Amino acid sequence: MNRPTARSRRDHGFTLVELVASSALLTVMLLAGAATASLVRRAAFGSAASNAPLGANALTELRRDLTAAVSVITADAKTAVFVVPDRDGDGLSETISYAWSGVRGAPLLRRLDDGAWTTVVPSVNRFAMTWNSLNKQVAVSKAPPAEPEVLMASCTTTSDLRNVSVKNNASFSQSFVPSGVGAGRTWTLTRVRINVRDKGSASGSFAVQVRPTNGGLPTNQVLSEVGYSESTLGSSYTWLTVPFGNVSGLNATAPVAIVIRWIADTDACEFQATGSGSAIVATSTHAKSTDGCVTWAADSSQSILYEVYGRLDPTARGTTTATALDAVMIDMTDGLGETRSAFVPLRAQPTFSGALEVQ
Repeated sequence: MNRPTARSRRDHGFTLVELVASSALLTVMLLAGAATASLVRRAAFGSAASNAPLGANALTELRRDLTAAVSVITADAKTAVFVVPDRDGDGLSETISYAWSGVRGAPLLRRLDDGAWTTVVPSVNRFAMTWNSLNKQVAVSKAPPAEPEVLMASCTTTSDLRNVSVKNNASFSQSFVPSGVGAGRTWTLTRVRINVRDKGSASGSFAVQVRPTNGGLPTNQVLSEVGYSESTLGSSYTWLTVPFGNVSGLNATAPVAIVIRWIADTDACEFQATGSGSAIVATSTHAKSTDGCVTWAADSSQSILYEVYGRLDPTARGTTTATALDAVMIDMTDGLGETRSAFVPLRAQPTFSGALEVQ
């Protein structure tokens, strides 16, 4: 009788040991696969869960900002720039900006005033704002354009020049009427230039003043004054620029006086004048005081060399019309495909001067 070989036994099936080992291996493989699938599901769920509040929070923040808007600078489908009342306690209003580039997957950004842009939602597939306007136009204040500084009056001849010393309580003035100022307009004196040098010990002091006039002579009212030490001057004549930034509201037809007032030392300074009759401006008056600028005596024989600069004061603020906005509809789809919408009433009905984009 022949005994069966190992090969013939295998042809009839697996042994119990082989079946147990195969089952254990299959169990391990199934558990590993299940664990991997669970990790993938958890990662996907975690990403969606962490990104989901971003869109909701963004709309909540945008709604809060827009509701407080008092004026709107930019209002289109992808950008909003608007002004809200002070939020940081400095007494100044804040400018808030929201922007989306329009590129799928690009972030929604926010900026406060001129600060850095911050990301509100990192990935946005769609973002659109639809602005609703009231059927009315409102008047808003419009600032007038700033006027340039110009030469208002001067006497700068080189004919018949004279050296005049400011000394021993002697002060001098030169009145003038500005040119180029229309009737009914006022102007601001910004600076004066006179040709001066030191005299003697250079230890004196003097002041340059602006005063109103009465009959071409300075009054006792000083509109503005700048003091100088003689030691700041050289031994040769130099044009000294005297700044006056606060002399505004001057009448276009009323003469104004430049005063070089003696303060200390025998000789406080020396200025240059002209005795040329053809160079002296007809509407100006030269005068001298020897009692501390209390009384003045006119002297038509000469004129201080001077330049006066200023600018016209702004005219009254004008008005322009603007559209009043009362609401904005916001639609957003984030990078995960989550779509959200919000209707935002604009409580203050802010004004907007541009053209609204038609959706």
